Amino acid sequence: MRGRQVDMLKVMLFLLLSVSVETSPAFVSDGSFTRLLLRDGDSNRLVCCRTARSCAMGMSGNHGMEQLQSRLREMEEKCQRLEGELSAAREQMKMLEGEVRQADLSHLSGHAVMQQQGYVEVKELIDVVEALTACPSSGGCPWTAEQGALDVLEHAHSELREIHEELSLGSASQHFALQSELGDLLFNAFLLVKICERDGIGGSTLAGAAASASAKIRRRAPFVFGEGARPLTPEEASALWKSVKEQEKAGLISTIPPTALSDDNGL
Repeated sequence: MRGRQVDMLKVMLFLLLSVSVETSPAFVSDGSFTRLLLRDGDSNRLVCCRTARSCAMGMSGNHGMEQLQSRLREMEEKCQRLEGELSAAREQMKMLEGEVRQADLSHLSGHAVMQQQGYVEVKELIDVVEALTACPSSGGCPWTAEQGALDVLEHAHSELREIHEELSLGSASQHFALQSELGDLLFNAFLLVKICERDGIGGSTLAGAAASASAKIRRRAPFVFGEGARPLTPEEASALWKSVKEQEKAGLISTIPPTALSDDNGL
């Protein structure tokens, strides 16, 4: 809204600056307002400016010119004020956007919060896996097309052994070596799920596996997510985890993620 006001004032300033005022401007009554007719010295056109009757009726000769200059200064000052307010509003908008981005990660407070860029990198890794597991005729990888779930699982076991070696070295581990091995494991985990999805094993999907994992953690550690009494010791937390796990195996607690139930109801 303020931006429009600034634009309108700039147009009025342009009109006032682009005309030459004659010593006897013409006034045309229009209710409580008067239209001031100004003649454009270059093209001899009449330009109509609408102003309050009390102001316009008092304009004649030099006095009229002084009134116009005064009005021009007032509009310039108002334009500057509005531009200042607009600039302040933009700065406030930037601050609010920053608060919104920070609020997006508020549910992870108290944990090691992954930077927002981390989510982008994980999404990129998923896209890489999607591309690799596509049909070779559609641009996918021929070698990946020949791999089965057990093949990928063996690769994952190999990565786990390499991660164990890096962890055993402790501070002697080479810079970024552990991170690289963890990345390989993450890749193989995503790849294993996609291979199972590709081959129709167990009805598995990447989205379903992620939803299942989240739902399982919420069931077995409800106190982390604001449900149930918080255990006071690690032993109590472990006992609660094992108790819920036993109930799951006994069929006393549903292990189907809520998202899967919603999908089934929608079919």
